[in-house]
Amino acid sequence: MNVERQAGGKPDQSAGLDDTIRFSVLSSWFSVPGAQFSAIGYRLSAIGYRFPVLGSWFSLLMTTILDELRWRGLLYESSDGLDELLAQERVTLYIGFDPSADSLHIGHLLPLLTLARFQRWGHTPIALAGGGTGLIGDPSGKTQERPLLSKEQVAANVEAIKGQLAQFLDFNAGDHSALLLNNADWLTRLSLMDFLRDVGKHLTVNYMLAKDSVRSRMTSETGISFTEFSYMLLQAYDFAYLFEHYGCKLQA
Repeated sequence: MNVERQAGGKPDQSAGLDDTIRFSVLSSWFSVPGAQFSAIGYRLSAIGYRFPVLGSWFSLLMTTILDELRWRGLLYESSDGLDELLAQERVTLYIGFDPSADSLHIGHLLPLLTLARFQRWGHTPIALAGGGTGLIGDPSGKTQERPLLSKEQVAANVEAIKGQLAQFLDFNAGDHSALLLNNADWLTRLSLMDFLRDVGKHLTVNYMLAKDSVRSRMTSETGISFTEFSYMLLQAYDFAYLFEHYGCKLQA
């Protein structure tokens, strides 16, 4: 997939993209919940396929990638100021993928397509394989402790999913080429004392206990280990590392 940026931040209409992207501004255009106009949106999408000129006209209504995500019903919440940021500059963003198995599953399709759509708007996506965090285990959505995988198994899973991630992103798109990184490259080099001083000092236990993934486990019979409790600290460090070394400003 070869996608070139066009002036004004519009996605390339000639790059074989889904034509429904051209009508993504409908929800913000009508200034009401986009779901009420989903039928209209799909009708317009069909028109765009049959009448490319009309599709191009509607594409002029788009302002940022958030218009598309809102129209598709893919935006649940966002940080304050994100609309303004994306209207002013092209950003680097990332999504992490947990290597708990040797293959991605259908649940990964949505975040992968989100990265691809951001790239079509000229932003730089980072697909982050959790070779480091996978050694700890994400407590989110789990009622009991995950069994720890061996370092060899996590490394093998990371290599397996790298090839799958590469099929959705363009790694030859000039200054917004996608990046495929593995957080084991920096997390496994951390010393305990440096991590506690440089990272742990910035988060309070009160804040961590308020998280749903922790609070639900605190009331369960099995509880939560310090290992999984510290998972969010590693996630926070990932974002800080990506910002410092890659200028990443957004986690999707």
